[in-house]
Amino acid sequence: MKGRLRKGGIPPGLVKRVALYGVLLLLLAAAQCSFFARLRHLPATPDLILGLVVAVTLLDSRKSGIGVAIAGGFLIDALGSVGVSLSPILYVTVAVLVGFPAQKMLPRFFSWLILMLPSVLCGGVYGCARLWMRLGAFSLSEALTGVLLPGVVSTLILCMPLYGLLRLCMPLLRDPRERSLG
Repeated sequence: MKGRLRKGGIPPGLVKRVALYGVLLLLLAAAQCSFFARLRHLPATPDLILGLVVAVTLLDSRKSGIGVAIAGGFLIDALGSVGVSLSPILYVTVAVLVGFPAQKMLPRFFSWLILMLPSVLCGGVYGCARLWMRLGAFSLSEALTGVLLPGVVSTLILCMPLYGLLRLCMPLLRDPRERSLG
């Protein structure tokens, strides 16, 4: 019966998840597209949605991570961070790829960091490809020093508190009956 609608309607855990992830997506997408995109002290705009996708996939489930990835990708595109792009595809790819090892890993900070590195590199390669399609040819050293490395560093640093915040909220998302059993 797990995953199906119960006699009483929508499960309360699902409503809590949608509410929490929806608020986080709106706040992070707005911050990414407005505040961090215009902050001159950062060499690259951090991908906060990517950090949220990895954290949700590790702490909750692959299904939740994919849902957050789709919603976050469309939200980033709608807010116009880089014009219309394929952000949902990038985020879903990361959620699926991270979901397999996340099932075997304990939800700890070092697990998140290990999963975040290839995810951020995937996002950086996507950013370089998008930039190459817009501007044309540029050198590999420019791509590494100007796009990939600053994006990886700024995303990792600014997403660290996000993992901790989401980890603190996870007990609130569980069904009270599950909490009393375990």
